Amino acid sequence: MPRSNHTALGCLLAIVSSLGVPSMAAQVKNANPNYAAIREFGRIEWHGDTATLVAGSSRPLDMAALTLSTCLGISVSSEDPQYHYLGDLLDVTAPQWSAQHPESHVYQGRPGKVEITFPVLPDGSPSDTGKLLTEIAQQVNDQQPYAFKVHVRTLRDGTFYSFVPTRTRDEKGVLTNVQAYMDTSITIPEQTSSIESLASAMASSVSEASGSHFDCCQAIVMGWPWGGKSVTYQANGTPAREVLEDLMAKIEEEESYSLRCEPLGKRFCFINVHSVLKRVHTPSGECTALGYESH
Repeated sequence: MPRSNHTALGCLLAIVSSLGVPSMAAQVKNANPNYAAIREFGRIEWHGDTATLVAGSSRPLDMAALTLSTCLGISVSSEDPQYHYLGDLLDVTAPQWSAQHPESHVYQGRPGKVEITFPVLPDGSPSDTGKLLTEIAQQVNDQQPYAFKVHVRTLRDGTFYSFVPTRTRDEKGVLTNVQAYMDTSITIPEQTSSIESLASAMASSVSEASGSHFDCCQAIVMGWPWGGKSVTYQANGTPAREVLEDLMAKIEEEESYSLRCEPLGKRFCFINVHSVLKRVHTPSGECTALGYESH
């Protein structure tokens, strides 16, 4: 579970839910209609030689990436943009919290939705993964002020795809091109250490460069401890994204990640790692993003 400086349970649960722990969402007693508006869902429906991806939330690309990763076995990751402009956000603070703490608020991005039909191969996978991801990113770019591109990196152990933010609005609402958090250059002297420790060192470097607090990664993935394996590794001015991909490639199971940040100011960001799965489906079947609702 992501760590946060918020101590009140109601506010903490809302923040934890927003950072990607779906099992916590049902525990939040929040009557704010904005909170209901940002529900997270993702599914793929197969119809013979085509399939339709439907995903939505305040982070639609994040849900699209998770749906593709846990339904199709493709390593698709996502990264939050930098949230600076209040006009792009919804106040999702629980009313009971606001009544007692009028100066303390929890914000989320305005909801968006991806719905796209694409051709598939006989095994149900996309006939052109790169084209599909580019079209997904463009669909979200048309809805939101943020802009995203698709980053592709092929290693010996597989291909990593990531939705990477390239534009946001500043505090005054002016659109501006920005460097993604995970573009931060990382240097790690050659050492033999656990994958968890190396990932933590990477996150600390991003924290220092950005001024926000970054943490990576959760202790348990799919019921198993994550990152305990010792490896020999070094990074010399390597983008944080590539460092994490290198480390995930050393895990026996294929993985992807999502980077979620609390909106506004110098706040908390958490990198959540997912196992990449390929679940059995039929030509007319449906697959739901692991841990989330389908609608």
